[in-house]
Amino acid sequence: MFGIKDDSVFTAFEDQELVDPSPRKTMDRRTVCLSRELQIPKIYRAPEVIIEAPWSYQIDIWNTGCMIWYLFQGGHLFTGHDPEHQTYRSTSLEEREVGLEGESRERFLAMIRKMLHWVASKRSSAKALADEEWILENM
Repeated sequence: MFGIKDDSVFTAFEDQELVDPSPRKTMDRRTVCLSRELQIPKIYRAPEVIIEAPWSYQIDIWNTGCMIWYLFQGGHLFTGHDPEHQTYRSTSLEEREVGLEGESRERFLAMIRKMLHWVASKRSSAKALADEEWILENM
């Protein structure tokens, strides 16, 4: 679906693995890697992860939505710091989105809403998102 034109982006990772390999064990021609706790930055974590409720693949849809917002808006949608508990109550996606106009803006916001739905079961699936108009028009 997506390709990488310049695979040199992996060079730093490969070099680091040569110097300090990730913990792993090889048994019967299979490699088993050490499991780790969630490595998702807190600002990308889905609500169900934050409140320690049961979660599933929908958390990936949430954090991908947060990362898309960051990439296209140049800042995090959620900062993880709201001491007065007022920022998120009084702000809408429309107010925060500043880089797009017209139909492209509306498609972007519609897609983000589908990804950042509070109720995990109502978030779009990856398959449905692959057919989103905003994604298709920007490929």
